[in-house]
Amino acid sequence: MEKLAVIAKVLELAPIEGADRIDRASVLGWHTVVKKGLHKVGDLVVMIFPDSYAYKSYVDETYVGEEKTRIKTLKMRGQYSAGLVLPVSEVYAAAERKGLPSKVWEEGEEVSVLLDVEKWVAPVRASLGGETKGDFPTNIVRKTDELNFRSEPQALEEARTSEKFASVEFVATLKCDGSSGTFIFKNGEFRVCGRNKEFVENEGNSFWRIARKYKIEEMLRAAPLEMALQGEVCGPGIQGNPMKLSELTFFVFQLRDVTNHVWFNWDRVKSICTTHGIPHVPEITRFMFGTTSPSIDDLQELANNTKYDTGRAPAEGVVIRPVVPIKSVVLQQDWWSLKVMNQPYDMKKGRE
Repeated sequence: MEKLAVIAKVLELAPIEGADRIDRASVLGWHTVVKKGLHKVGDLVVMIFPDSYAYKSYVDETYVGEEKTRIKTLKMRGQYSAGLVLPVSEVYAAAERKGLPSKVWEEGEEVSVLLDVEKWVAPVRASLGGETKGDFPTNIVRKTDELNFRSEPQALEEARTSEKFASVEFVATLKCDGSSGTFIFKNGEFRVCGRNKEFVENEGNSFWRIARKYKIEEMLRAAPLEMALQGEVCGPGIQGNPMKLSELTFFVFQLRDVTNHVWFNWDRVKSICTTHGIPHVPEITRFMFGTTSPSIDDLQELANNTKYDTGRAPAEGVVIRPVVPIKSVVLQQDWWSLKVMNQPYDMKKGRE
């Protein structure tokens, strides 16, 4: 489950040059601009992550009402400010309003439901919707949302220090900005899904158009294993088409054996895609974690420098994971993976 609002400690407060009323607070792996004097290092606060949908009153203390707003990445006085930091007193106040039993709220607790914080979702284009058969079949394969590396500093520590990650090669792949698609063949049935729903076959539905374009059903039916193919549908009419594609295109990023519940390693995914003429997400670089490198700043620089459109347009970011799937205890996932968002791109996303 993706975290949206978590109780965490203020790790650092730093002055911002030329600013008398604001500081830069470090919480988990995030840097967020806060009002000077409101917090101290070591204080428990609520960190609401970017691309959450929260009450406008959390952002503007003068606002009275129930309207919600998207929590974005901003730039203030030359500083990137991602997400929103609230005093932990907001949690106690929300619990009291809802008549919940008194308790001490502790570091690490996820409080999005308590604070009525939701995931912000971009408006869905009509051709990406259509008639649904039901919800996404999470009993077969997980949804494709990646956790943000800044929200999971313990996962980075796990990759650097755990013996099972020693000498393990990691890969960074381009994060293509589109709409997530999943194609499943199980128990003799071919199933087509978006991010949250499964769709009835329809010629106008973009996911079914992708299935036919790349002959995904034929590929999965001919395979010796029951599989789920997951990737990103990109192109005209989707998220403003930042990759400047001339037609709908599918970029595969993972493949799962849904009978034995095993992910294919990245090199095998690439090989299968090449064999069947299906694009995969571009590989940016490979690296190995050490005790000092790559740092959070190194990973952020990598993401901020990624490009679309043959190097002319900033990309959404990168996804990092081991080439061979390794289970993460910290993330409670059977394949350690995190996304690193391009800050300038993230700041502008959704404005068109």
